[in-house]
Amino acid sequence: MGSMLKNLLRTSPLILLTLVASCASAKLDIIEPLAETPQSVVVRLTAPAGSDPQVVADIQQSIEATLTDKGVSVGETAGELTLDGRVTKLDPGNRFARWLLPAAGAGTLDTDWTARSASGRKVGACSIHGSITGGFF
Repeated sequence: MGSMLKNLLRTSPLILLTLVASCASAKLDIIEPLAETPQSVVVRLTAPAGSDPQVVADIQQSIEATLTDKGVSVGETAGELTLDGRVTKLDPGNRFARWLLPAAGAGTLDTDWTARSASGRKVGACSIHGSITGGFF
């Protein structure tokens, strides 16, 4: 086998990983911490007019899946807590540009969250800033 082919086969996994990898980050600012982890929650997420409803639904489903993975029951009615989220900035960026030239197609997502007890009393709050600057996703 020629040395050029050997080198290509050795670097193929690295090339594939580079094509699909992404560079993403998230920052959580806890404004008012929860006293304890809830057993059940209702998640409600709102977004600015003109936001893609499918993107907003995907974000909510991702949050609900993460909570479920952490052992929190997520429902549509009467949870121990209601998590009211508001998208303050939603820019999905450009996947192709992100892959071609990292940071060129950067996307951002900013949200503010308020946790309310069953009686409606505010019991927690946080803000989350997320960004993706590189990769195919």
